[in-house]
Amino acid sequence: MLFEHENKLMFFKEFILTEAINPKETDFGTDGKNRKFLSSDKIVYTFFKDDKNSYLVAIDKVNGEVAFSSKEGEISLNSSDYDVSRKDTYNATKVFNKVFYIILIMIKKYDLDLISFDAANPALGNVYSVMVKNKKFQEELEKVGYKFYAEIGNSYYFEKI
Repeated sequence: MLFEHENKLMFFKEFILTEAINPKETDFGTDGKNRKFLSSDKIVYTFFKDDKNSYLVAIDKVNGEVAFSSKEGEISLNSSDYDVSRKDTYNATKVFNKVFYIILIMIKKYDLDLISFDAANPALGNVYSVMVKNKKFQEELEKVGYKFYAEIGNSYYFEKI
């Protein structure tokens, strides 16, 4: 469906993404609320929960790749219990805003040189291609010291300012 916004014609999906991205403060941690992270040499991750699902949010400390996945039910510390397809995500915008909030905390805490959003599939690629151009998204990343750097293939990179 097409939609007109600020004298521009755009798809409704693009409008929703443009207007809806806003980090949402949320409880997170190894128990869903203690604000703790688990970390290996390469990856740092944590968890949050909503009424129905649990979510894992991770960043690769070496290449800065951001990832999240979901599972139905209670938090599990076993990352293999989570599904990267996020098929159990019922309100994607609400969930992403919570993921974004946690990502902002993680990148500030771990002081990474580069972060990336990798489109693991075409649908996610469509979402990321709109999201990285979102003014609010860019402003929030700039607040913690990152600016859009490049689009390479299906990945979108932000470098430390």
